[in-house]
Amino acid sequence: MKSWLIVEEGAERGGTYHLSSKILTIGRGPANPIQIVDTSVSRQHAQLRFMEDHYIITDMNSRNGTFINTKRIRQPTPLQNGDTVQIGNVVMLYLTGDGPEDQPDLVKSWKKATATTRFASTIVLKTEDIETEAAMTDEFETPDVDS
Repeated sequence: MKSWLIVEEGAERGGTYHLSSKILTIGRGPANPIQIVDTSVSRQHAQLRFMEDHYIITDMNSRNGTFINTKRIRQPTPLQNGDTVQIGNVVMLYLTGDGPEDQPDLVKSWKKATATTRFASTIVLKTEDIETEAAMTDEFETPDVDS
């Protein structure tokens, strides 16, 4: 079954999130497939999990809470077609069935970072490397201590 979140109020207003993964996290942090850049949203705010034929939303101990139809949830809650979902100051409409396929999808498809990919993007410099490079470019000067 196709499901969407359409942003009605707040950051990304008018945007559509096409829900197609079994597990999606919502939050301000860049690792969330549904990233909402708003200070009222926690880095890891909520999680959507597809079970049987619908999504269940769980608040992840967020600072400002997760609300379904204006009621704060404190346990995993099944979503129903037409529910409003509030994450911080952002209000979204949850829809199922035929929907706005012509709308651009705001859900990010992320390759999970691994220790190897994180290490590969890290540059390690040693002091001697910097001194050697600076000496080759005549930009490194040693202070004159005899003056």
